[in-house]
Amino acid sequence: MNRRTLAITAAVLVVLGIFAMSALFTVAQTQQALLLQFGKPQRVIRGPGLHVKWPFIQEAVLFD
Repeated sequence: MNRRTLAITAAVLVVLGIFAMSALFTVAQTQQALLLQFGKPQRVIRGPGLHVKWPFIQEAVLFD
């Protein structure tokens, strides 16, 4: 591979990493989450685990 291909690949991986970090969130066993979209409630997540949200559009608020 040449340098240009490596640079493009690295840039794509960085963008995908940032996207994944802002799209995934975890809920612990003792927590619940309220998923807000533009400040309006969308759903309540009561189960623990790894969950997905739309980055930059939705916000997860965690409660004990």
